[in-house]
Amino acid sequence: MRYRNISLDCKNSDYNYSLVKYTDDYKDSLDSLRKINKNMVNTVCKAPKIFSELSDYQSYMIVRNNCGIVGAININSSVDEENLEVELQLDEQYFKDDTEMVKLIDNTISSLGLFFFDKKAIEIKLNNDIDMPNIYQKQVYDENLTTYTYSNQVRTTLLPKLIKEMQATEQCLTDWGLSWKQELYTDVTEIDKFYDSEWLEDIKNQTLSLDELFCKVCKVEWSNIKSKKSLRNITFSRNGIIKFLKQTNNLNGITYKFIYNILHDGFTLKTFKYSNEFGFDRFELIENNNYTIIKTDTCDIIKSKQDKKQEIIYKTPISNNDSSVIVKLVTDSDQKVENCYIDFRTHKKSTGKINGIYALRFKHNNNGENDFSFRFISRKGLKSHDLSGLLNHYDETLYNTIINSSLTVEDIDKLIMNTYISLINDFHIVEKYAIKLPNTKLSEITNEFNQIVNFIKEIKGEIPLPHLKNNLEKFVKANEPVKNNSTSTVLKKSKFK
Repeated sequence: MRYRNISLDCKNSDYNYSLVKYTDDYKDSLDSLRKINKNMVNTVCKAPKIFSELSDYQSYMIVRNNCGIVGAININSSVDEENLEVELQLDEQYFKDDTEMVKLIDNTISSLGLFFFDKKAIEIKLNNDIDMPNIYQKQVYDENLTTYTYSNQVRTTLLPKLIKEMQATEQCLTDWGLSWKQELYTDVTEIDKFYDSEWLEDIKNQTLSLDELFCKVCKVEWSNIKSKKSLRNITFSRNGIIKFLKQTNNLNGITYKFIYNILHDGFTLKTFKYSNEFGFDRFELIENNNYTIIKTDTCDIIKSKQDKKQEIIYKTPISNNDSSVIVKLVTDSDQKVENCYIDFRTHKKSTGKINGIYALRFKHNNNGENDFSFRFISRKGLKSHDLSGLLNHYDETLYNTIINSSLTVEDIDKLIMNTYISLINDFHIVEKYAIKLPNTKLSEITNEFNQIVNFIKEIKGEIPLPHLKNNLEKFVKANEPVKNNSTSTVLKKSKFK
């Protein structure tokens, strides 16, 4: 941070404070503080005449904006330049209690962490006898010297990566021949038009460096990024969250939005338009270190990266106003079904309300045996006795397979979905309500997942943000569909860029 006046972020305080360079206008206002700490006041008065705006050594008055000078602060880099060293003196007569002073000190150190985000820690020599919260590491050297250390590691890591992402994205968009409109967003509690006047002037003149931008700006938006076939929008937030929206001008294209964190792998992707090219409606993809989650209009897929298990929740629309199916199943790392719940639901045609549910339950135990049941549950929640034995009379081979074998998702389609719907309809079990066969098979959901992977593979080239693009490449590499000449899907050449 350059050596100049700047306000502090005082969200948790009743007052606004600023760091102010000394001028002779304040000469008579320092008498009280001079009696408490003459050396610091002398330094505050001399520093603006000795040190330039680019100096690492900075000395300020702490000004309460509706009161006057309430303290002084000296700032300097440590010998190895990795940390920031701060000496702080408050005039206690202006504070009602220690809590109020702690708030000011905390706001001051937090603000300095943003102003000097390249410093790993802030070492504080506090001349007032005040105990700071536990987030500050306390070190007692003797009765005259106690210091506190504040870790600035998150900002030291985050902000350089955020700035690097912005610079690389700017270069990419420029190489593509695209322009944009930039808007800056600040929290009103972080800006003081009087004490921040030089900083605001640099913003106006576009002479402020990215290194100083985020000391006050909480969000940067680049909008109206136009190409022939699309309109893009990018938002960079100080907390490391970046949003990228691409709106297509092509009626058959897809509008989509990415959200990701500059510090982490993974992303969230949402699509908003139907596309005949890729064969699916809207979907949401959540990718992180623990899970891959896909949500579509009809199903949710949750893939665990730790144990390689997969959960599928599939729901059909109401067919002919009288039947629908909900399936919840979990597969293990070998794609064997661990448990499966299938609800064949009957509906009143006039209202769509559920008349009853044929509930099929399957669970594969660790001992290699399977628990299996089939009951009718009425609208009032009343359950029939277990009807699974009916299958033994209807299809003995299928019954034995379910009881004794490890099932796959394809088995659920072939052995259970079709047969049980036929069984229900043929024998009118409990209630005389027919069930319609779903249009989509569970085994096709895997192919839908592969289609989404292929979609991401297609759009990678139109992503100008390097960290996001790298995350997408990792996702594609980890989920590349297994090539199968008999079932592979041929994608058209990308029309997005």
